[in-house]
This record gives sequence, C-alpha cells and structure tokens, in this order.
Amino acid sequence: MNYLKILNIIFLIFSILLALGKIIKAIQTKMNMNIPIVPENFMINIISQDIAKVIIIFCVFLFQLKLYRAKKYLFSILLYIVVVLIYNTGYFFL
Repeated sequence: MNYLKILNIIFLIFSILLALGKIIKAIQTKMNMNIPIVPENFMINIISQDIAKVIIIFCVFLFQLKLYRAKKYLFSILLYIVVVLIYNTGYFFL
C-alpha cells in the first residue's frame, strides 16, 4: 500500500506539471500567432481550447487530491490517464 501512495504523489505532481505545460503552450501560441495573416477568430478558438483543457486538468487534479485524502490511491492513479488523454487531444474546430 505504501508504494501506491508514493506512486500517487508522483502522478499528482505530473498532473500539475501537465497543466502548467498547457498554460505555457497557450501563451506561446498567442505569441506565435500575433502575425496579421492568422484570423483573430482562429487564434481565439485555439487559445480558448487550451484554457478549457487547463481548467479540466486542474479539476481532475483537485479530484485526485480528494481521492488521495480518502486513501483511494489506485483510482487516483488511474485518473492520471484521463489527464494525459486530455493533454494530448488535438484542437476541435466547430
């Protein structure tokens, strides 16, 4: 049970690092698309999707913390897979 607790802490740290990485990616996207060729709506769509992913990842992270406090380590570790899937999804243009 102790190894699950340690593994859970590692995955919690990875989850928060993925969220911070997505924030940095959104900032870089904004800076790279300041050229006049790219339409404003296109840029806003990409950045808003990055911000939405960050909010979802933070919500999953908070739920992982809640599960960690309840000592449900395995389910909290499995939620890390959800975080990675959200982080790696592409952009959806509607």
